[in-house]
Amino acid sequence: MGAVDDVVLFKKDYQKGHRLCEVVQNPKIENIIDANIDNQIMFLGYDVVKDDIAKEKILHLICYWKRTGELRSPLGLFIQFLGADKQNGFVKNCVFGYRVYPPESLPRDQVIGVHHYILLPSDMKTGSYSMRTGLFSLEDGEILSVSDKAKTDNLGRIVLGDILIGQGGILEN
Repeated sequence: MGAVDDVVLFKKDYQKGHRLCEVVQNPKIENIIDANIDNQIMFLGYDVVKDDIAKEKILHLICYWKRTGELRSPLGLFIQFLGADKQNGFVKNCVFGYRVYPPESLPRDQVIGVHHYILLPSDMKTGSYSMRTGLFSLEDGEILSVSDKAKTDNLGRIVLGDILIGQGGILEN
């Protein structure tokens, strides 16, 4: 899976903007996935946030999760970008919940929104990239299985869809 990148800076008494991980009441999810991961958690979908940072080759995603069972801990999350040739363009790995929110502390049957700010490599070529995601065990590196195989590729990764990266950043999804 590669190295886990989970450096997160916190500002004391921060009051404005998004929290990294929070309960979301009645979310309006743009890209609905509804993937049951190992009967432990549902990946409900994601939003691509179109804010000023998108111009800086920083992709701001909100991933929506619902814990449905006992979570194995510790877990990692990967988000993979595949180029037109289906080869790796880039992989982002982080600890699920940023180590600050251990998986077992997530409330059951509530939607959790997790914000990810992904710095895209400066040498990432302009073009369309297919995004994949999944959870993996930090103990053995195995990707947790998804029960609905129609939502995955042949390697068990959840297919998110395509995103267009331009010279100046994120163009569209």
